[in-house]
Amino acid sequence: MLSVEIIKRSFFAITSNLDVVWKIMGFWVPLLVVASIPLLFTVELSDPTTATDIMVPILFTQNWVLIVVGMVGILVGSIAGAGIMAIAWHRFLIVGEKPRGIVIMPKGWRWGKYFWIGVLIYLITMPIIILLMFFWRV
Repeated sequence: MLSVEIIKRSFFAITSNLDVVWKIMGFWVPLLVVASIPLLFTVELSDPTTATDIMVPILFTQNWVLIVVGMVGILVGSIAGAGIMAIAWHRFLIVGEKPRGIVIMPKGWRWGKYFWIGVLIYLITMPIIILLMFFWRV
């Protein structure tokens, strides 16, 4: 019963405070959506080993420098944005601090610590996900 109550309170915390949700997510979510657009456009390439056509994101067909810069930019932006949004949301829920405007880079917040925790979580989970992709057969 406790988990149902937590889910219910979380749902109502979001739906009854949409103005705060907008102020917290209003900058980072659109930025990450725009940054991810190059991953959505695909191009058809022929795979010479299997003689089949595969669809790959157009970003991956460009110069390797573009691939690295694009993927690192998306990774850093998503981890920083997630950290800042998490801090802002939990400061609202726990302390009752409402943001005055759209939250971009708040001064005085220790979001750098959360950024590096996010990087650590990424470094731990990505090898697991990659292994699952190669060895999990459905």
